[in-house]
Amino acid sequence: MKQYYARSANTACREVLGEAVILRLPEGEMFVLNASGSVLWALLDGTRTCAQVLADFSAAYGLNNCPEAENFLAALTEAGLVALGEAKAGRDVAQYCSSAPAAYLPPEIRTRELVETLAGICISGYTGEPDQMCQTIGVGCFDAYD
Repeated sequence: MKQYYARSANTACREVLGEAVILRLPEGEMFVLNASGSVLWALLDGTRTCAQVLADFSAAYGLNNCPEAENFLAALTEAGLVALGEAKAGRDVAQYCSSAPAAYLPPEIRTRELVETLAGICISGYTGEPDQMCQTIGVGCFDAYD
C-alpha cells in the first residue's frame, strides 16, 4: 500500500513573512521553517507520496533532483510533524503557502523550541479536537489542519 504524506493532526501552522511557524500540540513545541521548507510543508496535504512530494518540490524550484528535501522530510517526520497514511482528498495548497521563492536554499528547520507559555495554555485546554486548536491557543493566530 502506498503511504501518503500529510501534516500531523496535532499541528497548527501559520505562514509569517514567507516562513511556516508550526506549533506541535499538546507539547507546545514551536518550529519555524525557512522559505524553502515552507514550500515543502505546503505540499504535505495527504494527496502525495514521498516521491510525488519531492518531485513537486523540485519542480517548484526548477531542480532535477534535491536530496536535501528528502533529508528535510525525514527530519519533519522524526519531529512528529508528518503523518503517513492513506490518500486524502486534495486541498488547495495556495491557502497554506505562497509560491516558491526565486532563490533556492536547502529547506531547513530554522528554529525549534518549547514555548512554555503556550504549552501551559494548550495542555490545560487541548482535548485533541482539531477545531479546538485555534480556540486553545487563544487569539486564533494559527490554522488547524485536519
